[in-house]
Amino acid sequence: MPVRWTSSTAASLVFIGALATSSALAQTVYKSIMPDGHVVYGHKPAKGATQVQKLEPAKPVVEVDPEAAEALRQREKAQAAEIDKRLAARRAARDKADTEVATAQEAVDRAEKALAAGREPLAGERIATADGGSRLSEAHFDRIKGLEDDIKAAREQLDRARRERNVLE
Repeated sequence: MPVRWTSSTAASLVFIGALATSSALAQTVYKSIMPDGHVVYGHKPAKGATQVQKLEPAKPVVEVDPEAAEALRQREKAQAAEIDKRLAARRAARDKADTEVATAQEAVDRAEKALAAGREPLAGERIATADGGSRLSEAHFDRIKGLEDDIKAAREQLDRARRERNVLE
């Protein structure tokens, strides 16, 4: 019957293998000199060796220069402060851009409402015709054109504000 490996079993085997490898690197090694002069290295003395020498693993030497360590800490602290400063500036720029977009959107909404409300002719914007009716005057059309121009300008400002905000993302 084939053996089924689960991911946790495989992970455990990898972990055990890593421990075995790291512990093997730190184990004592024996140098055995055989009667014919050959040298054999192993994790235990070789049988029949005329001479056995126990070789201890070298202990790692770690030297820390306190001044260098402090200088490194100071550089890292300065870099972290610079990053924080940049992030704060970026957040402030994004917040400002979001505010400009919201303000521009409100201007578009106001301009559209003004146009909707301004479609009705005002007093004095109708001219009597010869057949007893009336027609809209140029003043009405000029006022409507002005309201439409306000919407166009507000939408252009909104587009600019959105482009500027999108650059920041």
